[in-house]
Amino acid sequence: MLHMGRKKKVRSETIELKAKIPIDLTVPKIYSLADVPFNQNHWNRVYRMFDGEIFVARITQTKPLSKFIQVTIESQTNLASYEKEYIARIRHEIGMDETMQALRSESKKDSLINFAAQAYPGMRLYANSQVHEAAILAIFSQNTSLFNYLQTTRQFVNKFGTKVEWDDSLTIFPSAAEIANLEETDWKSLNIGYKVDFLKNLTVDILEDIGTYTFYPIAKRGLDNLLEIQGIGDYTARSLFIYAARRYEYAFMDSFVRELLNHKYNIIYKMTTRDFDKWIKNKWKKDPALILHTLLLEYFPQSLLSIDTDNIK
Repeated sequence: MLHMGRKKKVRSETIELKAKIPIDLTVPKIYSLADVPFNQNHWNRVYRMFDGEIFVARITQTKPLSKFIQVTIESQTNLASYEKEYIARIRHEIGMDETMQALRSESKKDSLINFAAQAYPGMRLYANSQVHEAAILAIFSQNTSLFNYLQTTRQFVNKFGTKVEWDDSLTIFPSAAEIANLEETDWKSLNIGYKVDFLKNLTVDILEDIGTYTFYPIAKRGLDNLLEIQGIGDYTARSLFIYAARRYEYAFMDSFVRELLNHKYNIIYKMTTRDFDKWIKNKWKKDPALILHTLLLEYFPQSLLSIDTDNIK
């Protein structure tokens, strides 16, 4: 289908994608490193392809807890040439190829995990396929409240993003080059404190390194290399593994994780990262980060799960 945009013709097509097992898009997307709504069955996602072309994916699920989602793709370029890439991105971000086998296996042995999994059937965590975007948002999420993180994310996108040419209600996240060109005063305008010190030094090469190490074939080596980059500690590196690459070897630890483990498993609150990793490894051999995410989803206060992200400015 073709229709006229403001300057160029906009091409669009609607496709249906099938997940391996039933999925529910309305499950709250806690810890999401992308500007997507928390608990809706539809949203619009803007992608910048590797050559710079812009695509909009309008994603919806008409029947909850089914294998199918509907996607309308829009762009000002030839859709067929990019079909493999944008379908792969959507499937990755939503988790359409996951079987949740480790979670189902642990649910049979642990009543706490089983209860959490049953509370949100069809759960998938959301993973951002655009790693430079995920990296910026992971840094924003350090040592702050969920609301402040969401607000900073929205302010950043609104200030430094670019409107989609054929739909000015949508904004394109800044490219790696645009991020590298931001001045210290730009970062300071977001009121993000100490994070300015390393965000102001970001370069395209550093952002590309973050992407390389996030998807590095050998997980431990990729994690170690991420930790060598200024501004990236254990929490941020592991968040990128989980919420960008869908790698579940390394769980992360924050205040909610500490509270959950203390409340559910009687684990001391002030646990070192080394002790945390040892406990996790002994407790859950496969995909510990995914299992912990599921437990967190059930543990999160309802007031946080029901945040209306559409009204955050």
